[in-house]
Amino acid sequence: MKAYFIHNEYELGDGDASDIAFGKSALDAKERYFSEKSVLKTWKHVKNHAEKSNITTARMMSLDNCEDESSMVIVEKAIAIYQWDFSIGNESYSAGYSLIVDENGNEKEKPFFDKKQFEKSWKAVIGQVA
Repeated sequence: MKAYFIHNEYELGDGDASDIAFGKSALDAKERYFSEKSVLKTWKHVKNHAEKSNITTARMMSLDNCEDESSMVIVEKAIAIYQWDFSIGNESYSAGYSLIVDENGNEKEKPFFDKKQFEKSWKAVIGQVA
């Protein structure tokens, strides 16, 4: 299926509630998003605050046919290919940097996407890989 970036104007914590959904068309992807069948399932957190009419989509052709990949892998690809900024807890990741918080609460910035730390944080905070 085709991959679509889902943008909505609502914030979740320190980050936006952007998501990725797959569908045969943009309309199909939006319907899947509203049915909580997206990669991050952010709609369930914002549906009482966001307007459906304000939700927009953009194609992410490099992620087409990745719908069977784990959410973590899809987000990793979005970070690497589309320069997506993604936060896990107090940490931030993008293609050009990683802001990591160590066990003592100290922030460490790395000038690259630290995939290994991203995966460790994902599993610790988000918990699911599939």
